[in-house]
Amino acid sequence: MSEDLIAELRAKQTIREQPFRSDKPIIGPIIVWLRTVWNNISTRWYVLPLLQQQNEFNASVVAYLREMNERLAEIDERLIDLDRDQMALTHNVAELSYRLIRLDRSPVDIEAQQRRHEPVSHET
Repeated sequence: MSEDLIAELRAKQTIREQPFRSDKPIIGPIIVWLRTVWNNISTRWYVLPLLQQQNEFNASVVAYLREMNERLAEIDERLIDLDRDQMALTHNVAELSYRLIRLDRSPVDIEAQQRRHEPVSHET
């Protein structure tokens, strides 16, 4: 998850009460006033605590996502280091295998060379 996405979520985490609006000329302000008064009487006492609860939840989720994003970045760095170490170890194993093959062949080569260069015994 990118830092940009987390910043966007953080900007949107808080839900705010929206004021009533009306685009009706002349009577628009009266409509807005009546809706506001009715909302204050009927639902505000119920909705505002729900908004607060939702905002607290949203903030917790955004904080958790930010923490998880930081942990993922740390894990990515560790994986890069481990991959680099694994490549170095693979190289070392290949080098050691090559050396072992050479060592394994050396005694045979030495024996063959010794046989070629041994003085011929002249037993009579």
